[in-house]
Amino acid sequence: MIRRIAPALCGGLLSIMIVGCEASKPSTSPVKGNVTLDGKPLPEGEIYFILPGQVPSIFPIKDGRFEGEAKQGTHRVEICAYRPRTDKDQLLDPSMTPPPENYLPEKYNTKSELTAQVEPAESKPFTFELQLK
Repeated sequence: MIRRIAPALCGGLLSIMIVGCEASKPSTSPVKGNVTLDGKPLPEGEIYFILPGQVPSIFPIKDGRFEGEAKQGTHRVEICAYRPRTDKDQLLDPSMTPPPENYLPEKYNTKSELTAQVEPAESKPFTFELQLK
């Protein structure tokens, strides 16, 4: 009798766990926007929408524009833009190519105070105006 009940019981518990996990996932909404640097569209980069305890949503920036899907809520926003480095003398092996460097100030990435509120319905485009100076 236990052999018949155990598979049904396990299957039922698994179904409840899957439904419970799906219900706790935050909903997503479309996001899009513009990023400028010193008044001009940021040529290339990445924008991170970060919710505490969640995997960030990362979108490429091309010609100042980005778009994608992000979880609903108030996000901390980080923006990065990279350029090649030329300081090969800093490497242990000078024959290697150094990793690119993020040329945007920390106040837009590691020390960012930028935020974005992602709402259930599609919102107006986000605009982030960055200054190097």
